[in-house]
Amino acid sequence: MNNSRKTELLINLGPLTLPFGRTSEPGRSIEKGAAVLFPSYNANNNGAPGDVVYYNDEGGRNNNKKDSTYLWVINDNGDLLILLEQTPNKNSLRKNVCHTNITGGAEAYQGGELWFMTSQKIIINRKSGRYGGNDSQEKYIIEYFELSGYEVSITP
Repeated sequence: MNNSRKTELLINLGPLTLPFGRTSEPGRSIEKGAAVLFPSYNANNNGAPGDVVYYNDEGGRNNNKKDSTYLWVINDNGDLLILLEQTPNKNSLRKNVCHTNITGGAEAYQGGELWFMTSQKIIINRKSGRYGGNDSQEKYIIEYFELSGYEVSITP
């Protein structure tokens, strides 16, 4: 990724925010187990993880959308981190990971959901009550993913 362009994009994706910092629920706190840091995959220029769950497999058949949903976060270092949403989190009330499990409850630029159609072709959204941005930041999010080597479609 072009480092000077990456820096420009991070400025436009920011400011960094703590979980729930951009929501309409000020003071909302992180639930039990949600800030436990889980290992995630750094997707900057790496394509899909080796054990990827594709939404659309090679035969064109769709897997269950829920089973193939990844959470994505651009963290405070500018890393594009992803984690399969169905990853169990026995410490959490929801029993699966959330965006704050990717950051350990730390600040991030943006977050949302992601589906792999191929290792480089993805669908994303900005659906994250913890780190989601606004409509004016959408074009910068798309460009960030494109600079990381992905062909991006975005869904509301």
